[in-house]
Amino acid sequence: MDEAPEGLSLSSSVVAENAAGAAIGTLTASDPEGGALTFTVDDARFEVQGDGTLKLKDGISLDYEAEPSVTVTVTATDAGGNSSDQAFTLSVSDVDEAPEGLSLSSSVVAENAAGAAIGTLTASDPEGGALTFTVDDARFEVQGDGTLKLKDGISLDYEAEPSVTVTVTATDAGGNSSDQQFNVSVTDVPVVPATVTVNTSFHVEQIAVVDGVLNILDIDYNSDPLDEIYTQTIDFPSTPFTFFDLLSPDVFATKVTGRIDVSEAGSYEFRLTTGDTAIVWIDGVSTIVKAVEGLVTVELGSCSLSEGEHEIVIYHLDLNGDAEMSLEWRAPGEADFSLVTPSPHGSIENNDDAGFIVDIDIGTSTLEAVKLTGVPDNWIFSAGEETAVAAGGEIDVTGWDLSQLVIAPASDDLGTVTLDLETTLRSPDGEVETSTTSFDVDVVPEDGILLDLDIDLGIIGVGLDLGLGAGAPDITLAANVLAPDEELSAPFDGPPVTPVEDHGLPTLF
Repeated sequence: MDEAPEGLSLSSSVVAENAAGAAIGTLTASDPEGGALTFTVDDARFEVQGDGTLKLKDGISLDYEAEPSVTVTVTATDAGGNSSDQAFTLSVSDVDEAPEGLSLSSSVVAENAAGAAIGTLTASDPEGGALTFTVDDARFEVQGDGTLKLKDGISLDYEAEPSVTVTVTATDAGGNSSDQQFNVSVTDVPVVPATVTVNTSFHVEQIAVVDGVLNILDIDYNSDPLDEIYTQTIDFPSTPFTFFDLLSPDVFATKVTGRIDVSEAGSYEFRLTTGDTAIVWIDGVSTIVKAVEGLVTVELGSCSLSEGEHEIVIYHLDLNGDAEMSLEWRAPGEADFSLVTPSPHGSIENNDDAGFIVDIDIGTSTLEAVKLTGVPDNWIFSAGEETAVAAGGEIDVTGWDLSQLVIAPASDDLGTVTLDLETTLRSPDGEVETSTTSFDVDVVPEDGILLDLDIDLGIIGVGLDLGLGAGAPDITLAANVLAPDEELSAPFDGPPVTPVEDHGLPTLF
């Protein structure tokens, strides 16, 4: 009778993890009839070679952490088809493996950010041990919590190096390691551009007063000014001598010119506060006449204004060296007065000029250059001692006092022109950035408005030393004097007010 094979055995049953295609051992068995035997295995990861070697198929390995042992059943078969089975338990030996799965949570860093953190490194040790990380670029370091960062005081520059490739190594307690390259992107952080505001202004001129001239209308307000400024409000507190920075004669006059803008037609009230003689014209019509020198009063005037721009002119005469003046207005339906502000339209009459107040906020950067571009030829720009005539569409105004910029368009260049103010900044880390702010200049035809000078000022004086010169009698007008029938328009804390009598003194106005 033909009997099945017997005595099936395996010479070795241990295999190392991660050993792809490893041989485990040799299978042996005997056929009672002395015939040849063949072997098969039930686990598809294994195979039996012709010489009876049980092995893992090529490319296949076992993982101790996932499967520390494997049971396989081997079948031995003789030539007559008789077979016998035997189960073998294979032990998978643990091998200390290198870390795996090395990754970086973020790979972006802003330029100029010294010591910035990039992201967190993670990896796993198959044996579950602790890992350490190192990086090959000396500008970087890995903190104990796995944070990849730039070393303190070190930053990257987008313009010089928009990306950086670093190699990180993860190492386990047994010294096994694995490497991974990461591409760190450097983001561009542009220089914060300058914040530029351009405003129109009132032109305030300090006018010399000829000795002996005391009538506000006898002063030559078209003469060359002693000094001049451009301002957005007519609001000058009482200061020694003058509205201006420099000291001036005790007696001086002021001329204010500008344009105001009315958004809603109607009756507008104006309020002038001053201790000096002053006249306010709107579109050439005298709206407020203040003829009391030395007594601070509030004068009111009103006029009906159409929608659009209107010219304003103020003549002011200070005889005591304590100049003070503010001008406010109240639109129809408004409860409160507010300081008069210039028209925002940037209007300049043909063959005239106008002042603009340019403010440049550079933050923590340095202002490298300022340039006006898009400028028509033959336009004249000035500020203080600086003057330039446009040619080729641009003017370099670096270093100018642009808070007092005066623009004079070329004759008959009517219409709206858009000018570009180009500012170049250098950031604290040395980066340079140029930005542009645009503003409009509207050149309008001359309107031909003439001031109404037919004004009755009366014979009035207050606390005034006439200064009649050497040898003249020492004559001083009585303090706090008003013209007949004139009422005090603001509370006054002082001696009683007395009407003017005929003292035989010179007429002041």
